[in-house]
Amino acid sequence: MSVVDPGATTVEDEAITGVYASVARGRVSDLAQCVQRFHFGAGSIRGRGRARVRHGRNRAASLIAPMLRLPRATDVVPLDILVIRSRRSEEWVRSFGGVPLRSTQYARDGYLIERFRLFELCLHVDIRGRTLVMTSRAGALVLRTRRISLPAWFTPRVDARVSGSSDGTMQVCVSVRAPLVGLVFGYYGIIEEVA
Repeated sequence: MSVVDPGATTVEDEAITGVYASVARGRVSDLAQCVQRFHFGAGSIRGRGRARVRHGRNRAASLIAPMLRLPRATDVVPLDILVIRSRRSEEWVRSFGGVPLRSTQYARDGYLIERFRLFELCLHVDIRGRTLVMTSRAGALVLRTRRISLPAWFTPRVDARVSGSSDGTMQVCVSVRAPLVGLVFGYYGIIEEVA
């Protein structure tokens, strides 16, 4: 049973597809067309824009960010996004000034699962007004074929919001916080689809 309102399809009259279609709660038609194409459309898609990248200011965050090979903190950096869709998953390749940040997303038990290197996060996806909101609910460490669930007090907290404008751009705001550390990584970007 899909949790997306089937009457909400507005992506150029094509069916709502992809991983997000099976996990999002709310009306897809409330989202801007650009957000619909990136998250509910068919086929691969590219975007380009700019972002502001932040890291936490404490010692632990300053050690974690380079260890995970996260993009450096900066006020303005070019941001490129490529979404490669397959039948059951999506690969999201974000490039911050040439520094790649890759993740794989797929649906499981009504949640969006995002795997980034050794970490796997379970995200709740909601459509709130004209904003797509993703919030982490659980996490795991994945070592080859072993998946080790993380206790709630040790699971990173991810909050992501995506909204669109009438000019066809998307505004993306993402923050990743670790228990006992606080902010590890975050970015705010403006992105437009490119052919």
